[in-house]
Amino acid sequence: MKKTWVIVFTFILTGISLLSSESDFAVRIWFSHIDSENQVMADIASEFTLETGISVEVVSRRSIFDAPRDLANYAEAYDRPDIVLMQAPDIGNMVKSGFIL
Repeated sequence: MKKTWVIVFTFILTGISLLSSESDFAVRIWFSHIDSENQVMADIASEFTLETGISVEVVSRRSIFDAPRDLANYAEAYDRPDIVLMQAPDIGNMVKSGFIL
């Protein structure tokens, strides 16, 4: 499972890194409310930072069920996430609403 996360994470962040030319760029991930899951993601993020030099901030969230509403509320904010952990059924609605491209 960790290998799958590393592969997915690498592809996503590689794409983001190609879009960013800022040297102080940091990828913000809204992840889980479960500490052990956040720790695994933080470990993966650290490995990615060592390999690419791109900083990654893993943000602990209240619940996966809050992600769609919170993403809509933070869409225009400076501290909005680059990557969000959410349920698959919520993704389609967020795309239709224009919050996810």
